[in-house]
Amino acid sequence: MESIDTHKGLIAWFARNHVAANLLMFVVLLTGFISAVTVRTQLMPDLEADRVMIDVAFPGASPGEVESGVVSRLEEAVREIEGIDEMRSFSREGMGSVRLDIELDYDIQVVLEKVK
Repeated sequence: MESIDTHKGLIAWFARNHVAANLLMFVVLLTGFISAVTVRTQLMPDLEADRVMIDVAFPGASPGEVESGVVSRLEEAVREIEGIDEMRSFSREGMGSVRLDIELDYDIQVVLEKVK
């Protein structure tokens, strides 16, 4: 049967060198304490919106009527606004929506004011 050499390896080295093991423990505890004190916490995360939603109610209208009466006119009105990366529209019974994805280098507040 083969004998296992218990005097080699990292754990055996730390068992023989108590000062090094204590210093390592001190560094780990100090790093954890500093991280716990300096970590940034907040109740609500900072979110940057990158899209504008336009929702219009058209009670009693079919999706086709919403598309032709509301959504297509909204699309035409906002098509030329600078800063819009992508435009998607949705029509359903009694409701029309246009979603505008804003390009990263444009201020969303400026684009929102132009949409209004």
